[in-house]
Amino acid sequence: MADAVFVDRSTPKTVSSTQIGVTQATHQAGDLLIGLLSVDGNYDGTMTISQSGWTFIYNRGDGAGTVGHGMAVAWKIATGTSDPLTFVWGSSETAIARMVSIRDHGVTVDSDIKRSVVLGSGTSANFTSLTGLATATNWLGIAWATGNRADRNVSAGSTGWSNFLATTTGSTTSGQASAYQDRAYSSGTSTISASSLTRASTDVFFDVLLAVPGEA
Repeated sequence: MADAVFVDRSTPKTVSSTQIGVTQATHQAGDLLIGLLSVDGNYDGTMTISQSGWTFIYNRGDGAGTVGHGMAVAWKIATGTSDPLTFVWGSSETAIARMVSIRDHGVTVDSDIKRSVVLGSGTSANFTSLTGLATATNWLGIAWATGNRADRNVSAGSTGWSNFLATTTGSTTSGQASAYQDRAYSSGTSTISASSLTRASTDVFFDVLLAVPGEA
């Protein structure tokens, strides 16, 4: 049994457009790739991906109109060292996206990636814990917070969590703050929780928690 481990996370890319070609994380064939997108503004959740082979984990808008916010998360098993990802949506919006690559994972189908998502408004990240995880598997957790304001703060107060992203696109536009837990949850642990990501001011947000199994 192997622990799933992070290989790379790409530099976040920002646009004001109807699409974004995500900067790729360094990877090789067989790695798990996860693309993370945060969209500001009047986003209705209508999203497509230009390239084949990618599967949406989430594709959601908050329905709040012109002050709304949206996000998308997608995954793919890499076929080589170049696996492009382009998110496309309906009308021009400010957006930020990046890609992470994970090796020694146990993902073969979409249901292997456990997930929860919370939509809300406030200053504290609100994650729904992932419970009932197989205790014979080593899990890697990803906590990803998005918002339609840029004053993103990241705190790694929870034991074992490490920050890998705190990026914004402007004073009042889309931002991301993320952390990951690398091999902190091993055999015998059936719950992954996160509560350490905070915001400087009230924000409309999506908070996503993912769990990736290690290789059997």
